[in-house]
Amino acid sequence: HHFRGLDIGLVLQYFQSRMIYKTDFGVSFSRNFGDFAAGFRFRGLYDSFRSDRFHYGEGDDHNDPVFDDGYSKTSFTGDFGLIYRADEKLNIGLLAENLLDPNTALSPESESHLGREITIGASFVLGGTGTIYARTGYNTAAPEKEHIGFGAGFETDIVHPNLDLRGGISNTDASLGFGFRLPTDIPLRLDYSFGYPISDLGQVATSHRFALVGFIKPVIKYPDLTIELDMDRDRYPPGDSAVLTAIITNKNTKANDIKVLLDGINPGASVADSTLISHLDADQSVEWRVVVPLSESGDWNFTASVDPSNIIEEGEEDNNSDIASATVFPPPEIAIEATPNVLRVETIDYVSVSYTHLRAHETSLHLVCRLLLEK
Repeated sequence: HHFRGLDIGLVLQYFQSRMIYKTDFGVSFSRNFGDFAAGFRFRGLYDSFRSDRFHYGEGDDHNDPVFDDGYSKTSFTGDFGLIYRADEKLNIGLLAENLLDPNTALSPESESHLGREITIGASFVLGGTGTIYARTGYNTAAPEKEHIGFGAGFETDIVHPNLDLRGGISNTDASLGFGFRLPTDIPLRLDYSFGYPISDLGQVATSHRFALVGFIKPVIKYPDLTIELDMDRDRYPPGDSAVLTAIITNKNTKANDIKVLLDGINPGASVADSTLISHLDADQSVEWRVVVPLSESGDWNFTASVDPSNIIEEGEEDNNSDIASATVFPPPEIAIEATPNVLRVETIDYVSVSYTHLRAHETSLHLVCRLLLEK
């Protein structure tokens, strides 16, 4: 579940055999910090022997000291992970498991630790071919001379988008497998792997593992910010001011600390202004008005952007800007042309010119002329 930048998850693993069953359950928390992501998982462990499977014969001691405190035991531990996204293809990770290294043995006199393990790994995407993996780690509970482990693998879906082919090798075994996403409305994936032991060849049997994985995709609501930019007119005389109105609307869920930016560009001048909206509830709108002096003639282009740095995670990022434009026209020029031998202009008295309420191609001009006619 995603909550204000924090991802919260639940983990449950269950194993059962004829003699024992084990449960590993926990809660995980993770968060992104730019190119880094950090996570922590708190785990509870429950190990139990199946008492109904223990049968005592004649003369056997029923009071086995191993089970003095019962047939089960609960313990706790935790894991920590860190991932660095170097670029779109390379990821580097660090994992520390079983930080508390609990003793899972039932008898107080026995020692059975999971072992602390530190693993460093990396993955690299090979274009559309696939992804390669590599890792190395140190486990304190591993057998002598086997504390350091390594592994490498490859995964590709080049055959079919729903079919992932996998191969890997480690210091203990080699494996081949596949993952097939079922083409159904219910998101399910079938995984299979075949393991071939290397270190204990001839002593440990090969393994076949199957898994049917289902995905529950919760409906997560993110804010969806939109912006519209309007101007009071589309033509202005020089020296006038334009009133720009930005309408910011939010949908789905509340958003906080919303930055709004206005840019205006003209060949002879530029405008930049910004504001910060503390919060917007779902389906709420707010208006931001800016008065811009238009000192230069020409075409003015304005761009308004909400959350320009994409700090707020949104359901849609393609509706965060809008544009508006206007023309500032120059003063009208007075031009009089006289035809030779017909009309000659002797004097012109310029009275007044008004631009305040002019529309396109309109003038308000008063001239007083004295003309002489010639033969």
